This record gives sequence, structure tokens and C-alpha cells, in this order.
Amino acid sequence: MAYDSSRQKTWMFGSGGSSWDTGGNELWHFDSVTKLWTKIIANGSVPPARLYHGFVYLPSYDKFILYGGAAGYGSSYTKYNDTWVYSPTSNTWTQLSTTVAPTATQMIGMVYDSVNNVIIVAIENEQFWLFRYAERVSDIDITPPAAPSGLSVS
Repeated sequence: MAYDSSRQKTWMFGSGGSSWDTGGNELWHFDSVTKLWTKIIANGSVPPARLYHGFVYLPSYDKFILYGGAAGYGSSYTKYNDTWVYSPTSNTWTQLSTTVAPTATQMIGMVYDSVNNVIIVAIENEQFWLFRYAERVSDIDITPPAAPSGLSVS
């Protein structure tokens, strides 16, 4: 789930699965003013159904980022390392082509750091990744964020 402060709505991806082990690929939003849930039917293709994924909102771009997750059980268990962008303005999903991505795995957590304009992804096996979204290649800023003072990792 991710909160969109400009629309005062909480968005949720992944509900509507036919069984507990596959998850879903429905998109819903909750309007905090009317107190109503609304199912969103996106134009075009949508990400495959999944569980254990990350979903964050980028207010500076008015976009949602969906990353990773898993579906299935036992021998049919599938782990994803795909990245999708949802635009509420055009009501469309776009799958990103990424040259480097974390290995397909279960998500531990994903948050957006608005100060450094970076998404922080934590996945199993104690891996942390940073992802910075840009709509054009020329907009990509590869400057790493400054380390917070007093931070130590052991």
C-alpha cells in the first residue's frame, strides 16, 4: 500500500488473488474523504499477480513503483525482479527495462526517501538496493545520497 497525499487516497496493489499462494494483480484506492474503496481498471497490460512485493508513491513524478514479489507454492513458486510504473493520470502500467536489478526474491521492505529522491529496497539475504526513478535517461542523477550522520551498520 502507498499513500498519495495530493489525492488523499491510499492505493493498494495485489488484492483479488484466486488463492492465498498466488496473490493478485488488482489495483484499488481508498478515498479518505468519502471512506470508499474503488477498484481501478487500468488501460492496457498489468503486472502479473503476486505477493511480497514493494509498492511506493513518488509525489514529484505522480507515479507508483511496483517491484518484485512472488507467487505460487512448492515447485510452482515464482520469484519476480521486475519493475512496473503506474501513472494515475493516464491510468496505465509500464514495465521498466532495467539493466541491473536485485535477484528475484521476496521483499522485506521498500520505502521512498523524498529528501534524496531514492527508493530503498530491502530483500532477503540482507541485501539493500537503491533505485532512483527518472522519466528520461538524461534526467538520471547518479550522485549517491550523502550518508546520514551517526549511522553505523553491523
